[in-house]
Amino acid sequence: MNAFGLSSRARAVRVVERAIASTGIDFHGKPVIAAVSGGADSTFLACCLVALQRRFQFKVSIGHVNHGWRPEASAEDARFVARLGKRLGLPVHVLAMAENDGSSSMKGGPEASARQGRYQFLANLALATGSAAIMTGHTADDQVETAFMAMMRGRGPGSVAGMTTVSLVPHSPPTTSMVVHDPEVLDGDRTSPIGAILVRPMLGLGAAVVRTALGDAGIDWREDATNDDLRHPRNRLRHRVLPELEAISPGFRDAFLRSLAISREMAEIAKKAVDDAAANWTPTERGVQMPIRTLLGYTPFAQSALIRSALVRLGADPERIESSHLHAATEMVARGRGRAHLEFADGYRVAVIKGSVAITQVGRSSPGVDGSDLPPVVVNPAP
Repeated sequence: MNAFGLSSRARAVRVVERAIASTGIDFHGKPVIAAVSGGADSTFLACCLVALQRRFQFKVSIGHVNHGWRPEASAEDARFVARLGKRLGLPVHVLAMAENDGSSSMKGGPEASARQGRYQFLANLALATGSAAIMTGHTADDQVETAFMAMMRGRGPGSVAGMTTVSLVPHSPPTTSMVVHDPEVLDGDRTSPIGAILVRPMLGLGAAVVRTALGDAGIDWREDATNDDLRHPRNRLRHRVLPELEAISPGFRDAFLRSLAISREMAEIAKKAVDDAAANWTPTERGVQMPIRTLLGYTPFAQSALIRSALVRLGADPERIESSHLHAATEMVARGRGRAHLEFADGYRVAVIKGSVAITQVGRSSPGVDGSDLPPVVVNPAP
């Protein structure tokens, strides 16, 4: 079934088609996972992928996560996605988060925990089904918001440049707090240290265009009332700050997106240099290390980038690596005398030991190797 018929908003579908084609991924005969919450953007994504199945010869299925935060509304979201899958002729895989999963007490709070759990599920599902990619409905509006939030948190150029069309999803096994409907899909040990491929084919579309396309096609979607809750900084940014900037400077969003595109090109150049320099990290049993003298041969910015790169490669969530901590780490390295360590989110540690910088995850190494017996460096966390 082509949910958009023959002509409804064909221009928007072509934007998605061009984005998918630009990835260079061979989709022929392979499954792809559409991450669908039931909102307008992900509903549009699912319909687009169905319309493009013949073009790319992929087999679409839907992945949906029910976080259970809004019991009645969340249950209706799941039922809506199930009906959408039936309408489109697509299989639907649902993850129900257990009520007492401890997310509110985890580092980063419930939102960070939910995001991690969501991507773990989608990555597991993609890997278990042999899918070529996970596709999400992030739009140009999400791109602008993400970049602004990164700047507000003092993130580096990679984060401030916004999302890329293609990236990797860090993959880890599902936790015991998750209940998977269709559990046979995840039978067996199919974990991968590399992760699944994430494709965002709607970054060239604005949210208003998406809703117009769905309306023209007579397709409903779910609205999440929490998106209007101004207690959340991102919602205040979306509903107050960005509209005001658009009023001050008409066309602001398009201009800002052009700036982000330039920043991404510059970030790619910097990333290539960092990747080349990362060859100086020596693998250890539980992490990596580099002589202090070698690391100090780079500029402070490059030092921060190398430490961040190593943390991400070891499995740290890039969204939770604060620039204030990276700055403190480079200062600790610059002092280079004695022995000290610095804690990052999720238990990752940067330590100065015996003339080297060692990066490990706490609990994965023994004292004297990961710096667990060293005095900490106190850092004021970013707000």
